[in-house]
Amino acid sequence: VDAYNVGGRQALRLTAVIPALMGVGFLALLLYYKSQGGYKVITLDGGSDESDNYPSEDSVSDEPAAEEADADEGGDTDEAAGEE
Repeated sequence: VDAYNVGGRQALRLTAVIPALMGVGFLALLLYYKSQGGYKVITLDGGSDESDNYPSEDSVSDEPAAEEADADEGGDTDEAAGEE
């Protein structure tokens, strides 16, 4: 019975090392990224920041985009039938 308890405690100590090391590793990564300036957006297209397709605050208008307006005027019968 004594060997059973000692073996169980030893296994718990050994398996508790892994989550502790992971915690230290994640803390180190957190500190590293904070020292580098935090989260930064990267683009995968290889272009500059101006090449993204998101509208800037200057170009935002109240008018819907042309493709959205065309889709709304199409009048899908499937959607209209479900709304009755």
